[in-house]
Amino acid sequence: MAGTLIGVRWQAREARRMRREQYDREDRLRNLDERRALYARFAQATDEVEDAQHDLASAFAKMSVTETPEEQQSAELRKTQMIVQHANKITPLYQLLWELELIAPTAVVDAARSVDDAIGNATGFDLPDEIYKAKLAFIAQARADLGLPGL
Repeated sequence: MAGTLIGVRWQAREARRMRREQYDREDRLRNLDERRALYARFAQATDEVEDAQHDLASAFAKMSVTETPEEQQSAELRKTQMIVQHANKITPLYQLLWELELIAPTAVVDAARSVDDAIGNATGFDLPDEIYKAKLAFIAQARADLGLPGL
């Protein structure tokens, strides 16, 4: 009788352990899928900011020479509109950066901060080379975190 009782308790404990292992495995896979999607969204947002930075630099270069006060006022209005559009591209990137802070390992977060730094250091006339390089470093860290081979 005692042997049967011990056997039943052992089986129940073993079943709980197996369920816990299965849950942990599924949780890791869910987390991996969430990180993969977040990494892709961050890289895409970086592309959009990089494009916007390039467009802004090109537009500012073209607007630098005006002849009349009306043209100058019109150019200033267009510059302001472009800066607002550029800011609207950057905002989602910052939201994604906060999400990365919550879910990604330190190496990936550091690489994402480097992207943010490159964007912050770029001026209106810089081509986005530093942003591009920082983005590639982020992608390399993200791939390493996901267990994928390098670029």
